[in-house]
Amino acid sequence: MIRANLTSPVSLTSPISLILQHRRIQVMLSIPAKLLTQMKPPIPAMFLTLVTLQTVQPLRVARPRPLLRALCDLLHCRTMNMALTGVPTTVPQRFFDASNSLFVQQAKGVIDVSAWQGTVDWQAVKNSGVEGAIIRIAYGWDNGFDNQALRNISECRRLGIPFGIYLYSYAYDANTGAAEGSSLVNLLQKAGVSSSDLGYPVYYDLERWTWTGHEVPNDPGTYDGIVNAWYGRLQSAGYNNLAVYSYTSYLNTALNSGNIHSKTRWVAQYGSSMGYTAFPTNDRGWQYTSKGRVNGISGTVDLSAFGNKTSTAPVGATGSVYRLYHPGIRVHHYTADAHEMSVLVNQRGWVYEGIMFKTPTSGQPVYRLYHPGIKQHVFTLSQHERNVLSKQRGWIYEGVAWHSNPNGGTAVYRLYNGSNYEHFYTSNRNEYNIRGSQGWTKEGIAWRS
Repeated sequence: MIRANLTSPVSLTSPISLILQHRRIQVMLSIPAKLLTQMKPPIPAMFLTLVTLQTVQPLRVARPRPLLRALCDLLHCRTMNMALTGVPTTVPQRFFDASNSLFVQQAKGVIDVSAWQGTVDWQAVKNSGVEGAIIRIAYGWDNGFDNQALRNISECRRLGIPFGIYLYSYAYDANTGAAEGSSLVNLLQKAGVSSSDLGYPVYYDLERWTWTGHEVPNDPGTYDGIVNAWYGRLQSAGYNNLAVYSYTSYLNTALNSGNIHSKTRWVAQYGSSMGYTAFPTNDRGWQYTSKGRVNGISGTVDLSAFGNKTSTAPVGATGSVYRLYHPGIRVHHYTADAHEMSVLVNQRGWVYEGIMFKTPTSGQPVYRLYHPGIKQHVFTLSQHERNVLSKQRGWIYEGVAWHSNPNGGTAVYRLYNGSNYEHFYTSNRNEYNIRGSQGWTKEGIAWRS
């Protein structure tokens, strides 16, 4: 478990309190946040979250990297081990609030930008760990593009940064809501942005605006008409991934409508906790500060955490072997069955850790067995081992799991943990060696994918 301070915006030059936890053991270190972002793979500064430990004092050290590695090895802190040694992490990021309550899993660090951020160095932004951007395309209706919108869209496309779009609203009735929707469709088409281009929704930014000579709406009924009219124009043009953005206090007053809440998937609440709980879908976003600092942007920028409340598993191509982990029983499972993977992740409490390797459609069979006593699976290329386990040791033979490549390929390693009887498989030699140094028995190459 890794946590760090989020009570104020993270500065890469300031020290943060890093907590390593394993079961009842907790160690807190104070180190520069920049050190974490320089690890491979980097941990984005915006993803350092808070745990309050009033009884633990920070330990300041001059050379934190060797101590971190030693502590991680000692405490079996798997995620940080991967970050320190360069093993690609497959454990989904999680974003917690100050009370250690989970906001989202599979979390992504996202910024939102407009002309206020000036000319953004998007390569530097991507290198800093940003994983998505919400781009202001315009405000109101018939005002043309935000001065930086077209460049921001182009750069995100060039660099492969997933992006969404938002329009800041000045609508005061259904007619002006419809006008904003029509104007937005026109701008999206001019920018060449189709619904398939978007990694995040098109957001309707509803805030309490000021406009000389006009009165901002103050009742949910008026806003219902505005939102419905805007949605209608976007949907008729083929844009269906739509959502409302606003802030908690406004959602509880002028926007306090079931219709609007059913569309709200991105909420601003600055600080270390999220008070809004009426998110209508599994996916959601929390804009938690307006004073973030990101390389490539000269001033401040809004930072958000986007993700899913409940972990969801994407379906890979044929031949994918998925790796799952159950935090309750603390074991891994592996399957080439996308349906089994989906049921375990979405209904049975397993955490999706990614596609471990690709397997050929034919070749030498890899056998799958299950022991109901220890509730563990084992996978083996050996017919002899399969027969001994199934006929003499109480294991149930469940058939062929997938196939091995008889002509060579990526090695898949097997380890054994005598304390919980788990067999662990990995195609990453670094991870294999790390676990071997932590007391697991290294059993060599199990098969090749």
